[in-house]
Amino acid sequence: MLAALRSLYASKARGQMSRTATEEAFLRIARARACEFPRAEEGASRFTVVRASTREELLRRVLRGRDLLLSRMDESVSIADAARAACLSKYHFLRAFRTAFRVTPHQFLTTQRLARARTLLCDGKHTVTDVCLESGFQSLGSFSSLFRRHFGISPEQMQRGR
Repeated sequence: MLAALRSLYASKARGQMSRTATEEAFLRIARARACEFPRAEEGASRFTVVRASTREELLRRVLRGRDLLLSRMDESVSIADAARAACLSKYHFLRAFRTAFRVTPHQFLTTQRLARARTLLCDGKHTVTDVCLESGFQSLGSFSSLFRRHFGISPEQMQRGR
């Protein structure tokens, strides 16, 4: 979400978006965030701690770490960085993240990067290599094979609209 907000802000600052387009983009971001809360509440209910306030605080911290991962999707981010943002040890963060989202932080970040790559490829304005690098992947070969496994088609086929 932070990456989407930064992109929106940058586009607006460059004068590339009208007021209406800006409002529509902001509403899309807000709807996505609102839809996220029920899933977050579901994640909190999976924590085994007794007190509700402790569950809520743990979820808030995990969400802070998740937001850091999302805001730096195109960079190499370590579990230690996300755990530091969440004010948890890296092992506690890893366990809590897996409990809340049912995937590890690495799996979550990879899925988000692949979704971003798919969006960029469907846009048709970027080469596969550019999409690979902008999505945070380091190797074109690894990106292509992972993309094919995840979506069932190659990045080139996705770009051509197949």
